[in-house]
Amino acid sequence: MMSYVPDWLQWLSYLLWPLAVISVLLVFGYFFSTIANWIAAPFNGLLAEQLEARLTGATPPDTGVLGS
Repeated sequence: MMSYVPDWLQWLSYLLWPLAVISVLLVFGYFFSTIANWIAAPFNGLLAEQLEARLTGATPPDTGVLGS
């Protein structure tokens, strides 16, 4: 691909490679955190209840699944 670029623009390869690497890392990080949140989502409520019980000393009321 760089063979099609004129000689006076060859310095762009030093700018484009780090930009491409950073872009790939950002996209990977975005998708990794999205998938990790999907996996952790069912446990977030349980963790919040445990943390509230430890911090306040009082257990939260058991409202069930539907909150009634």
